[in-house]
Amino acid sequence: MKQKIIIRVVLSFILVLTLSDISGAEMRSGISFDNSATGIKLIEFIMEDESFYLDFKSEYDKQEYVINSFGYRRYWNKNVGPFLDASLLIQSKVDNSDSAKVGFGAGIGYVYQLSDSFFLNLEGGYDNINDDYYLGGSIDLSWSNLFSNIDFTSSNIRIETSRRIETPVRRDDQEHGSDGRDEVEEDDLEDEDETEDGLEEGRDYFIYQGQGNEYIELSDEYKKGILALHGNLGTRNSYVLGYDKQGEKVEDFLKDDRVYRVRELIYFQPKEETTHLEISLPGSWQLLSLPQISGMNKLVRTPVELSGSGSDLIAIKGDARSIDIEANQAEKYFEVIIWGNNLNKRSLVKSNQFYQDRINLSQSGFYLLEVIASDDWEIIIN
Repeated sequence: MKQKIIIRVVLSFILVLTLSDISGAEMRSGISFDNSATGIKLIEFIMEDESFYLDFKSEYDKQEYVINSFGYRRYWNKNVGPFLDASLLIQSKVDNSDSAKVGFGAGIGYVYQLSDSFFLNLEGGYDNINDDYYLGGSIDLSWSNLFSNIDFTSSNIRIETSRRIETPVRRDDQEHGSDGRDEVEEDDLEDEDETEDGLEEGRDYFIYQGQGNEYIELSDEYKKGILALHGNLGTRNSYVLGYDKQGEKVEDFLKDDRVYRVRELIYFQPKEETTHLEISLPGSWQLLSLPQISGMNKLVRTPVELSGSGSDLIAIKGDARSIDIEANQAEKYFEVIIWGNNLNKRSLVKSNQFYQDRINLSQSGFYLLEVIASDDWEIIIN
């Protein structure tokens, strides 16, 4: 019986971690306490500057009561700064001899980042179950930050301090030994011979695989167009700096007034005098060169109406709940691919027929839209 419970807990934990990674959320848990009870913060899901959590506490002395908290927090900064807290409280006896009491709590607190993965929360407020004020907090572990520090493809965590970009490493070659292009299912196409080539790594864009802290020289491929960086930006010690030929710092690409997610995609374009980048992010990260997007002024923000002819790559910022597409009057091969903020590619539509339809999405932050077409198209993102 115990083994089944342990297996279920482990599988549930893996599922929660997977969902948090897909949604871009950060997951924390830890030990919680206040002036009358101690317990476990089972889980806290953090999306940018707001979160939902589940907490269990029992009394210090008699241990007669268990308090379950289902709470919501609004952070000024999820790593360091004040926050507001509101929670639904359920107090019940351990022996279930009496009916449970339901109430609420409200308070304010402060979070401080102790290290890349550990956080201290201090909080004070009022709850109407005990009709009293409380002081407490928690010491939390960020599972998302912890796992981002681990390179699961190697037995060791590798940190390099000097590395020069010469020939970009194709990510798919490295991982799968393939040519880096998505396979197309035969059932998805009426005529395989009419398939048009999409963007190809090493020709149309370049990916540099990094780990930990690296100081890299920008090759010619990385000086054309904008750059995109995907990695663990949401820690206190993360930074991305630009240096000139003399080794003087000329740019800082992470903004102090912005809260970054644990793993996120950002766009930036180094100044002309910037010849080197120093990137320090926990775990692995990827640097993309996107020569087809000439400058940051080409970045579009949602909602937006787009139109064009032929294949294109579009850098987008903002929420996307739906995308309306009208294209492929010539009834040749047509495809729209979204590169999510974790750089995973997903085909939204591919067809050899005229296409006009709406697709529901759940996308936010920075992402890329790749259009493969031979004639005119119109796309509306809301």
